[in-house]
Amino acid sequence: MKIKKLCLALILGIVLSACGSSNPEDIALDFTKKVYKGDTDALEYFDLKRIKDSDTKELINGKIHVMLVEAKEKADEKGGVKEIIIGEKDIRENKARIEVTTIFKDDSNSTETINLVKKDGKWFIK
Repeated sequence: MKIKKLCLALILGIVLSACGSSNPEDIALDFTKKVYKGDTDALEYFDLKRIKDSDTKELINGKIHVMLVEAKEKADEKGGVKEIIIGEKDIRENKARIEVTTIFKDDSNSTETINLVKKDGKWFIK
């Protein structure tokens, strides 16, 4: 019986983690990880569906892809990412400001503020 409960808990944990988080801190952390890996999945954190004009959407996609390439190059030059730390945060009902510090393997660091907005119950990078 204990094995069944353990398996159920494990499966539930995997399913819930795959669904993502509604916590803006988790979004900022995951977004930062994906950016420094050059992972195009970082695009999921932008609310691009609301943009109707295809030229504008293409321009924004292009700029985000350039940002991803540059961030990955920066991380690679510094030996990769050692740690990402959430700092100051200001979370309100529909907007949040999260300070994220990335520590690279060469012991240098970069601190950025990520602004988020909540739409339809989901947090997006502003």
